[in-house]
Amino acid sequence: MAFTDSQGFKIPRPFVNEGGINIESIAGAVTLTHKSSTIQILTNGTGGVKDLALPEIKDGAIFWIGNKGAHDIVVKSGGSTVATVAQNKASLVASDGAAWSAVFVS
Repeated sequence: MAFTDSQGFKIPRPFVNEGGINIESIAGAVTLTHKSSTIQILTNGTGGVKDLALPEIKDGAIFWIGNKGAHDIVVKSGGSTVATVAQNKASLVASDGAAWSAVFVS
């Protein structure tokens, strides 16, 4: 989708994403929905790789996934790997309406 030449929307105050951050320790697989927080800061310290399943494809949906644990988190869509987030790393995943893609992986 291309943008128009209309004036952009301006936010006159700092942006606050109340409820938009989830910080938790995980012991098993995680499944996100479109109601899940946009920012996921997860600690995987349970002794092995854990999977994080993304919700169905939806144009414009994004999630930041951070891993504070000692073991990898594998971000998946429909069983396919989108990104692997290592210890103390993060990934931004986004959907274009056709697929989930890793936009950024640190």
